[in-house]
Amino acid sequence: MNCRSAEQYLAAYVDGELKGWWRRRAFLKHLEKCAACKRSVAMHRQIKALLKSKVQRLVAPEELVNRIRQRIDESQVVGP
Repeated sequence: MNCRSAEQYLAAYVDGELKGWWRRRAFLKHLEKCAACKRSVAMHRQIKALLKSKVQRLVAPEELVNRIRQRIDESQVVGP
């Protein structure tokens, strides 16, 4: 793997969503050799941590959640 191909997998790797053991292995082997890509991973992790600490998570009101679930249940009912 080279830097160009590693770049396309960087966000998925940092998010823990890089699929395929062979792809993760190739990505990690590349990181062992490439200081620039290691810095990119570190930077992405810092950005992710900063966003997580600064962005307020909102919780939907229970009533809204119940109405959405009800609509989903209603839409799954198969009629004659």
